[in-house]
Amino acid sequence: ALTRLDGFLKSAYEKTGSEYDGFFITDKNGVILSNNTGGKIRDKQINLSGRDYFKAAAAGKAIVGHPVKSKMSGAPVVVFSAPLKTKNGTFSGVLGIVYKLDTFSSKLTSIKLGETGYPFMTDKNGIIIAHPKKEYIFKLDLKTLKGMEEITRRMMAGETGNETYTFKGTDK
Repeated sequence: ALTRLDGFLKSAYEKTGSEYDGFFITDKNGVILSNNTGGKIRDKQINLSGRDYFKAAAAGKAIVGHPVKSKMSGAPVVVFSAPLKTKNGTFSGVLGIVYKLDTFSSKLTSIKLGETGYPFMTDKNGIIIAHPKKEYIFKLDLKTLKGMEEITRRMMAGETGNETYTFKGTDK
């Protein structure tokens, strides 16, 4: 049965294109049972029970998880997840679709603002998740940068508008 499921996930993944890092199904404890690599990940016993999207699915909710580093590929990703249930409604695991943040980041940062400006994105904690310089992703914390205090405070408060700031010694 798992071999057929592996084949189904592999076929679905191949039809989606390069924007996705993979598809997977976990058991009720968060261990990956099947994915789009034909079961190669199953032997590694990767446990996703600590991830926000698994916890939400276990509580019966489908969500888009917080950006994380993939346990399968190591790439920055976001997981779309949905709970799986038995016929009697008991939680049995998670279906996850893993979207590459690099794809999103490339699309977002291809936009130019003015002559030299560019968009970037942080997570709810001020950590860069989309930026033209890939080396900043998951490594640069805007809360720690001198000159970024006010714009970071406003972003994290969910405010809108314009703000001048200094990023690594350059006025923006």
